[in-house]
Amino acid sequence: MGVSTTRALSLVASHTCEVQRPWYSDAAKSQQTDQGGDDEAAAARRAKSVGRHLSGRRDPDIMHSERCAITCRSATSFLRVGHLELFGHRCAGRLPGNGLSPEELKCQLSALVKYAIEIEYAEVVEETNGKVEDGGTVSENAIMALARAFSQRLARLTANWRESAEFTWAGEDSSHGHTRVRR
Repeated sequence: MGVSTTRALSLVASHTCEVQRPWYSDAAKSQQTDQGGDDEAAAARRAKSVGRHLSGRRDPDIMHSERCAITCRSATSFLRVGHLELFGHRCAGRLPGNGLSPEELKCQLSALVKYAIEIEYAEVVEETNGKVEDGGTVSENAIMALARAFSQRLARLTANWRESAEFTWAGEDSSHGHTRVRR
């Protein structure tokens, strides 16, 4: 397929743990799309259905029990985009910082970005002539070079795989090959 992706090595299913997942019966699917009638209640149901559709939210009508499982994957990196987002939100004060000072949070984010550059993006080190840090934190030039390099990798990944929901900073899709566990 030409898609840079992680590889699933194994799937280990639990014999004791289960999780409840939302599920949609055929009746619920048709009810969400078929909101007939001419009265005000039908119009309200249609408006609510359209709102749910536009927001991507649909209410399931049943809960389905599935066995818990862990997939073991092989990848060039397990540093995910969400890792940097998490630390970025903590630094910006949008998420709790687990008792750390703003300076400590910034130091953690800087260390994570530096790691991403050094491990995943050698071209950024070259573009900045090896000057990744500036006064103990990642330099603005290095961050901008990282953003350019990442956007190029993401563009290549997206061009090759239009439905990628989860991806790593190495530019690999990590959602390919999900499998449901059958009893």
